[in-house]
Amino acid sequence: MNFYKLSALMVVLVVLLSACEPMLEITDLQIKETQDNPATEPSPTTITVSEPQSMNQSIHGFGMGSSTNLRAPDIDQAYREMADMGVRYILEEIPMADVQIGEDFYDVNARWNIDRMIPAASKYGLKIVGLLAYGSSLPYDDDEHFLRLWEGYVRAVVDRYGENIDYWEIGNEMNSL
Repeated sequence: MNFYKLSALMVVLVVLLSACEPMLEITDLQIKETQDNPATEPSPTTITVSEPQSMNQSIHGFGMGSSTNLRAPDIDQAYREMADMGVRYILEEIPMADVQIGEDFYDVNARWNIDRMIPAASKYGLKIVGLLAYGSSLPYDDDEHFLRLWEGYVRAVVDRYGENIDYWEIGNEMNSL
């Protein structure tokens, strides 16, 4: 799916979610329970419902898992369009196999050009969720060897970009296991 079709799909999603806003506001209703005379037999409970303080609430924190940095030829334009649609969080994959170029050698900027992604995201107020995931492109002997490779990969990425990535996700869709 090209980026413009994805953008159109996201606009539709934002419109649908904004239509759900009145249902979200119900959580802001103030419900007060009172009883007529608590010292005597229980009486029916009276529930008083007042309107929310603001009817102009919106959904905050809408995010998009897209790896836009890899897919969009113009990252600045892509992030601008995403921000215009209300996206506030972007998930950018930093796959182990793309970063690790040797047993103890890492090139964290080679394929993904993260050095370009970070200022573009910041320019449009997008929070970055860095996804550390997937396996090594190098063969490994056992779990212990894999964990040493994984540790090197994580250190290489976090040492370089740790202060510029807002959140980290370890493993893709781990909640689906």
